[in-house]
Amino acid sequence: AQAASKVFEDNLKKRLLKAHQLMAKDQLEKEEKKFNLWSDFRMRGLGMALGMLILVVLAGIVAYPLLPAPTVQGYILKNSVRAISFNAPIKITFSQPMNNDSVEKAFLIDPAVSGKFNWSGNTLMYTPDTTFKIGDTYKVSIGREAKSFLQKPLDSDYIEYYKIVKAPQVILMTPNDKSVNQSSEEKITIMF
Repeated sequence: AQAASKVFEDNLKKRLLKAHQLMAKDQLEKEEKKFNLWSDFRMRGLGMALGMLILVVLAGIVAYPLLPAPTVQGYILKNSVRAISFNAPIKITFSQPMNNDSVEKAFLIDPAVSGKFNWSGNTLMYTPDTTFKIGDTYKVSIGREAKSFLQKPLDSDYIEYYKIVKAPQVILMTPNDKSVNQSSEEKITIMF
């Protein structure tokens, strides 16, 4: 009887183990299907993203030659002399966003004056460490190695002369500074 009980118990354990294995296999197959669905979804998403990236890159390659080269705005007269105040920075505005490092490396001022670069949008401002000397003229140039944000080189070399002058003086002001009870409609004139 004990032997029969042992055989029965062993058979029961084998059946339970087999049932457990079948359930585990079934559960494993269900989890595998879920994973495959998620994997397919991710792969399709990655494929679409990769396709869009390739499309954007190709559009950029096709459009790049059509983009205009950057220019310096307001720079029409070659070798012109621009008067600026002794305490003002040299300001140069470009027609499009620039690669700041390339512009700063291409910037030359003669006679050499140490200073700092600051950017505001597309405008480069060069402020000397000490004020410019009144009466001096500085040659400022930026070579074609200056590039736009999209790496297009400057259209042409920029060369301009800056004559350093005193700060403007007010020579006429109406109404004068001693006027009182002026109407808000009265015109104000200031001449330098």
